[in-house]
Amino acid sequence: MGPLLQQILDNPTDDQLRAVYADELQANGDPRGELIAIDLELARSRTSELVARRAALLAEHAQRWWPAIPIERLEIRRGFVERVVGTRAELVAATPMFETEPIERAELVSPTNYFQREAWQRRIRQLAIRSYFDGVALRSLTFSTLDHQLEALDLADADMSELPALGDHLSRCRSLSLAGNLRLRAHLIELHSWNHWPALELLDVRRCGIDALMVNPLVEGLDALRVLKLSGNPIGSDGASSLAARLAQLPALRELHVLGCDLGADAARTLTDTLPGVRIELDMPRRVPLDLVGHELVFVHDEGATWRIEVDGVARPIAVTHAMHGPYDPFEDSVPPHITPVESGFVAELEPLVRAVAEGATRLFLEQSNTVTIDFRSPHATAATTPVWTSSSAHITITPLAIEIELQQYPR
Repeated sequence: MGPLLQQILDNPTDDQLRAVYADELQANGDPRGELIAIDLELARSRTSELVARRAALLAEHAQRWWPAIPIERLEIRRGFVERVVGTRAELVAATPMFETEPIERAELVSPTNYFQREAWQRRIRQLAIRSYFDGVALRSLTFSTLDHQLEALDLADADMSELPALGDHLSRCRSLSLAGNLRLRAHLIELHSWNHWPALELLDVRRCGIDALMVNPLVEGLDALRVLKLSGNPIGSDGASSLAARLAQLPALRELHVLGCDLGADAARTLTDTLPGVRIELDMPRRVPLDLVGHELVFVHDEGATWRIEVDGVARPIAVTHAMHGPYDPFEDSVPPHITPVESGFVAELEPLVRAVAEGATRLFLEQSNTVTIDFRSPHATAATTPVWTSSSAHITITPLAIEIELQQYPR
């Protein structure tokens, strides 16, 4: 490894170092230098020509540059990989990549029962776990390399049955997501006993079945909290006053997410009047991003229940189908769903899906695929329903021709 690359790894926010490295590589005929230079230019000014050239470089060279992980699961910023999504086995196999790329974010997508010290953990500052994750696994994490270097831990939808006492572990963690964990109420004592609970700056508890009465014990001691994500919880208009009064006692709070919390106009006014210095997300935004790691996908509101989709800044056609499953029968072999095309074009009726994403529904990659799934189900968010069918999840795939959305439908 050359000294300039080492400086980039040690100073990942220094774009000047990356620019010098790009020049050095291009002078030696290495196309990686062109990718770095294009990404740095795109950060300043986006043009269709640069976007197209970047796509061509990745199509031609990504497999050689990063052979261990599919390109769809790599987030490439300013010419370098900065985030990786994969199974633990894939991350271990990708150890050489972790040694030459400033990767500070990782997402594990397979069950993880035990952590040990491994080379891929060296620079990781933000870790997301997208699988069942019990107390034994979390306890082992606190004895890994990650313990005193993690700044953000995302356990959304981990369905944790146990939360061990954390004591002085995870001492640098300032962002914690427990979204979608319906057992949260049972873990409040353990959370409050964590030595670094008062230092949290962001807490994400969307879709956890939290009502207004639970907010009071939940935020106890969070004097440094700047961002609180409560969307998709049954707060209700009757709980708005007590919610506002409790949150007014958090001196550092600057951002509050309460989309889909059944707050009427009066309740919304109570929150805004009581928390004048807080930016409050109450209404459905017109642009809703979906984290796809390798692409920037944004749902853009058209009119009514219809939405458009932009990928990497370009509007793309949408093809929606229904995958109609038969009734579950434990004594019969599973039958493939019946696939029915619904609509195609540049707009589609996607309101339930987009609302679920906006309220914090977790995005999961399907194994051995570039398809992601969004689970509509939550203790509060609604699914797309008809008198006969109900949609509980959606599969989304980016293809060269269109954004394919397959709504999984089951008999009601």
